[in-house]
Amino acid sequence: MEGILLKPNMVTSGAECQKKATHEEVGWYTVRSLSRSLKASVPAVTFLSGGSSESDATNFLNEINKVQGITKPW
Repeated sequence: MEGILLKPNMVTSGAECQKKATHEEVGWYTVRSLSRSLKASVPAVTFLSGGSSESDATNFLNEINKVQGITKPW
């Protein structure tokens, strides 16, 4: 695990979802999902935009960085 570089999408609402998740929700659910599935030895996570606009992707990343209370060793 120490040598991998993970490039997942962020946890966003599906294309046909009627209620779109807020930037804060995307950040929180993304961090929660990664914290439940990644080992602390993973050195880094680099995100794909997942089809999000540049503005949305930037806001999602900002919210991921703001999440408190969940350890993010990667």
